[in-house]
Amino acid sequence: MYAEGPSMPLGRYHLIALLGQGGMADVYLACTRGPSGFRKLLVVKLARFTGEPMLATMFLDEARIAAQLEHPNIVQTYEIAEDGSRHYIVMEFLDGANLAQLRHRSRDTGGMSPRIALTILLQVLEGLEYAHEARAINGRELKVVHRDLSPGNIMVTAQGAVKILDFGIAKAAGSYSSTKTGKFSGKLGYMPPEQLRGDPVDVRDDLFAFGVILAEAALNAKLWGRMTDHQIAGRLANSQIPTLDRGKPIDPELRAICKRALALERRHRYPSAFDLKTDLARYLAAIGGPVSPRELSQFVRTTAADDRAKLQAVIDAQLDKLGAQSWDAVPTITDLPLIAHTPSPTGPGDAVATQEIVFEDDPEPRTTAAQPAAVAARRTPRRLLALTSPLLVLMVVLVAARSWRAKPSTPPPTAVQAATSAPPPASPAPPTPAPPPPARLETEGAEASAASPQPDDDLANRSMRLEPSQDGGGKQRPRPPVKWAVAPAKARPKGETAPTPTPAPSKPPIDTDVYLAPSDKRSLDADVLDESSAAPKPTIDRNPWEN
Repeated sequence: MYAEGPSMPLGRYHLIALLGQGGMADVYLACTRGPSGFRKLLVVKLARFTGEPMLATMFLDEARIAAQLEHPNIVQTYEIAEDGSRHYIVMEFLDGANLAQLRHRSRDTGGMSPRIALTILLQVLEGLEYAHEARAINGRELKVVHRDLSPGNIMVTAQGAVKILDFGIAKAAGSYSSTKTGKFSGKLGYMPPEQLRGDPVDVRDDLFAFGVILAEAALNAKLWGRMTDHQIAGRLANSQIPTLDRGKPIDPELRAICKRALALERRHRYPSAFDLKTDLARYLAAIGGPVSPRELSQFVRTTAADDRAKLQAVIDAQLDKLGAQSWDAVPTITDLPLIAHTPSPTGPGDAVATQEIVFEDDPEPRTTAAQPAAVAARRTPRRLLALTSPLLVLMVVLVAARSWRAKPSTPPPTAVQAATSAPPPASPAPPTPAPPPPARLETEGAEASAASPQPDDDLANRSMRLEPSQDGGGKQRPRPPVKWAVAPAKARPKGETAPTPTPAPSKPPIDTDVYLAPSDKRSLDADVLDESSAAPKPTIDRNPWEN
């Protein structure tokens, strides 16, 4: 399989093969050459971001962290450089295989022995302890956390050396990049629950990932079996981890070490890589001690012989192409072979295909086939609630709208009603009756006159009579407008006295307090009744009922 490489070499480094692709960079096998036939194989990590400030910051953070780590169990970083807009990191090339390859290849011969596996893992703890306690040039603690420790990032060379790879998402104190809340980075199969939640990182996150690798070495199988990332995330969110009591029994002392490293809560795990290394070294000494570098080298050469031979063939072919080009020309290889270093976890011969996975808090064993149904059953109430909530809201809106329409409308208040507190609305008024017939006003004691009526004092002693005008058939007949008609005075019999006029109705008492001194009155302006005041005073009607 071939991949398209960069059209130009990266400075003095010529890419000859593609080793892998990550989230923000591609890893290439490269070669640099010099005079007198000098050649050296290196690994170049080329950033793939284009105009993304966050990815650029993360990549430079990785380079800054890796450049300050120098330990026999951590891959060596030689250079951090840029070529135009391209940023890259130059690291040492390791001839060997990663831990995932070694486990996969050794299954045909009975698997990796416990002493070899624990020897490799002890050296991994050496590298983790150094990274967790590393200091910068100025003496400041870096507190590096790898956050992506897995068998694919542990390299074992053909010389028997063990090195930790890929600090691509490592976190250090003072890093400029940060993981957003609710986001996580790393492989779910080796991730602690708090990292899935996006909590702040801690060195004990790496110890949990190491505990998963250690448990898989003890079980000689994957801890999560063939579960998908979605299923693993659901289990971690519910604080569930597969039990170690399955398959071949594990030594109680080793089981206790794994159990503590895999504790769901950080406070129950090992506080540091040194403490975990101490317990594991004690157990390894009890079962025969670590293997020598020569024994480890022989194991790698034997187990990964085919993979190393294929890689060497690719290197030889690409170097021949590079050597055939003129020294003065710009050498480049556009078609790069893709070399896969990590085998598929579901490849042939995978021993975990039919293995039953049991969880710590399960009352009875549960197979992986039943897990999707269980997850779906837990989601059913949430889905029903999500579907019925819009319907309930719609029903409430419809009922409210119907009640509002059924409510009788109230006419707007008039000006008088707005000024005073109006009583409740009265019942509808009855129909207006027909107008009364025109009337004739007659008076006694004077002749009829078409002149305007006399003042009230002239009419006070006269009797008034209103007579409706009707014709003989009882029907009303039209009359001219009402006029004042004075009836002739009747003659009184001799000796009869004139009737006494009816006295006028008594008037209500007048509140005399308003006429008190200005200091004693209640509501009138003091200047109105104050005789000493020179201000003009308005005229006050002292008897509003008199004419």
